[in-house]
Amino acid sequence: MFFIITHCKYIKFVDCGDGEIKTVEITPCAAEPCAMKRGSAVKMIITYISNQTDSSPVLKPYAKVGVFGINVTPIDYCEVSDCPVFKMTENKVPIRVTIPNWLPASKLTLKAELLSAAGSKFFCGTYEGRII
Repeated sequence: MFFIITHCKYIKFVDCGDGEIKTVEITPCAAEPCAMKRGSAVKMIITYISNQTDSSPVLKPYAKVGVFGINVTPIDYCEVSDCPVFKMTENKVPIRVTIPNWLPASKLTLKAELLSAAGSKFFCGTYEGRII
């Protein structure tokens, strides 16, 4: 019999929007700043209160390792969470990423923005962790 224990943590983040984000959870993360291993899968769950209604929002993740920006493909929100999104409702959006093996051990800055089809912000948040 095998048991797998993973640590998750509600992390402190910087809200770069209007306070719509309520919590951000990262797994695995035992302590802040979260140490993310190269080659590992990382799951984030962002809980937010919607400030608008939209049927096709787009999640735009950004990553910066040290001083280098990394291109991250935008995510169709409706493929990872429930659509449409209604104003004044609490929603959760899961984000799963694999940390590339080729990245150096360094400071990591993550940013996520959820935008409506017209380009207005649902939320924006940033977090600083590290790659080991």
